[in-house]
This record gives sequence, structure tokens and C-alpha cells, in this order.
Amino acid sequence: TRRCSSALLLVLDASGNFRLVKVIKGAPDQIKARIRNEDLFASWYDDEVHTMSSKGARIITLAIQDVENDAIISSTLFPRGLPLSLSSKRARDAAVSRKTLSTIRKAQSLAAKFVHRSDVEDNGLFEFAGLAYFSASLRPSTPRVIKQLQCSGTRICMLTGDGVEAAISVALHAGIIGGKTNRKERRRSDRSSAKVTVLDIVKDGVKSKLVWKLIESAPP
Repeated sequence: TRRCSSALLLVLDASGNFRLVKVIKGAPDQIKARIRNEDLFASWYDDEVHTMSSKGARIITLAIQDVENDAIISSTLFPRGLPLSLSSKRARDAAVSRKTLSTIRKAQSLAAKFVHRSDVEDNGLFEFAGLAYFSASLRPSTPRVIKQLQCSGTRICMLTGDGVEAAISVALHAGIIGGKTNRKERRRSDRSSAKVTVLDIVKDGVKSKLVWKLIESAPP
């Protein structure tokens, strides 16, 4: 199962108040299960992820949780409480004081020693913060090289950490699997294209096993 990444952020909001928040990001299907009231936007969310993934976009979901609801983390990192609010606009616009910076550095040190990622990621539901899209275009030469390899009889395999829709889109644009062509070209493509097989879906930390499976399954 693909995991998520997480962070603890000390945020200065528009009112000049410091807030400590948990932020998680990861694959849309993984983060969705951690979001509060996900049934209220599930249809829109799934449609948007499917649409953008089908275009080859890499997608991550972001969600946040206020640490005020987690007294253990808050008291561990800031035993004397969060830094004082900056009440005036002049104070908010000014650089953070040395005292505040010192407090933040101490909190960073304490977090490294006493806060595990499971304390951030596995404690309660989060609020949906947004979707981030990334485009990683193929090199212009990729389809040509793939075609040359296929013509030489070389077996083509693709290893990817993307979701299914994004992986299919990349494979189509690279020429690994057949795309939309005219009727005559499509029939020729259907006869000559290689069989697409999912060898395995692996968990974090054991991707090397999939590489060896590819090597071992290669024809002599």
C-alpha cells in the first residue's frame, strides 16, 4: 500500500495567531480514507482524480488537522505553550523575534526525538485541504526509442509509482500500448501490440523484488 508523507507546521495566520497543524500528503486513494466527511465530496473528488489522471497528471491530496486537538504533541513540543500572538499589523509584518525562533528550534529538536510519523498520520481524521497536480512530460525522443526497441524484438516493461490511470496515459503517449488511431492503423496495432501484464503491485521498501521478478520472467 502506498503510504503518505507528513509534517508538523507552525503557521502564522492572518489574525497574527500561531497555530500548530499536522499536514499529510499522498496518493488520492490513501488520503481520502483519512478525511473527515469524505462522503460529502466523494463523487466530485473521484471524478476529478480520474479526469486528471487520465491526462497523465501526477496527483497528490493534501489534508490538515489542528494539533490543538492533540494535547500530547502540543505539550511535548511547546511545554510553555505556543509562541505569543502578534497582535499588531506592524508586528506581523516584522521579522519573527529571536525568542520565537529559539522556541521553534527547540520544538524541532523535540519533534525529532519524541514524535514518530505515526503520531502525526494515524491519529484522528483530517480536513481536506486540496489537490495538487504535476505534469511530467515525456522526452520527445521517448516514443521513437520505444518503437525502435519494439521493432528489434526487445521486451518493453514499465515500472511506475503512479496510479493506474496516469500509468496508462504515459504508456499510451510513449507507444508502449496502442492508442487512438484510424480504423486501419488500429487493426494493425491490435495485431502487433504486445500483451500488457501487471506482474505485481508491491509495498514500500520491496520494489527490488519486482525488479528481480522482471529479470527472472524475461525470456532467455
